[in-house]
Amino acid sequence: NSLFRFYGRYLTHAAQGDFGVSDAYRLPVAGLLRVRLSTSAPLLIWGASAGLCLGLGLAWLSVWPRRLTLEVPALAASGLLLAIPPAVLALFFFFREWPLWLAVALALLPRVFSTARSIFREASGSPALLAARARGLGAGTLALRYVVAPAAPQFAALAGVAVVLAFGSLIPVEGLCDVPGIGQLALKGALARDLPLLSALGLIITSLVAGVQWLGEMVR
Repeated sequence: NSLFRFYGRYLTHAAQGDFGVSDAYRLPVAGLLRVRLSTSAPLLIWGASAGLCLGLGLAWLSVWPRRLTLEVPALAASGLLLAIPPAVLALFFFFREWPLWLAVALALLPRVFSTARSIFREASGSPALLAARARGLGAGTLALRYVVAPAAPQFAALAGVAVVLAFGSLIPVEGLCDVPGIGQLALKGALARDLPLLSALGLIITSLVAGVQWLGEMVR
């Protein structure tokens, strides 16, 4: 009957890989997650990697060349993708029989773009960069030494956050496209009010976010 004792026991078992038994499936939650991880891992890895690279590349084009012909299309593309729900992207790619990790990547792109663009704009306006440009250093050296290198810790933290955001996109993608992964499991668990399953997923995501923040602080 003690709340603290209950949570202490639950966290102790969770640390050992025991998340209890699913109310909907009547199976151990750890086993359900382990079986479906092999399906979700490629979508998550490829989608997060592609979304991160595309978002960084688009943000770079919108800031560094300083051309409206590149900045305006980049902002328009990001705004358009931000307005399209991940579920719509998932259905479009599903009916076209295109790789679903591209839908995850495009859903992630505008989130990465907005943060990366702010980082690039702040770094490109630094006094050190202006002084180096006045000394006549080349564009490649300026970009690597005064923009990319100082912002590396922030990009490392952004990469971790991108994985978490990509996991959120897996829920509509796998749920609507009938992909037997963790995202579909989370959706069915929510509909069935499967508390042990949802608690395990919440604990895993919270641990992942905390780990990402810790790594970001360590890199700095």
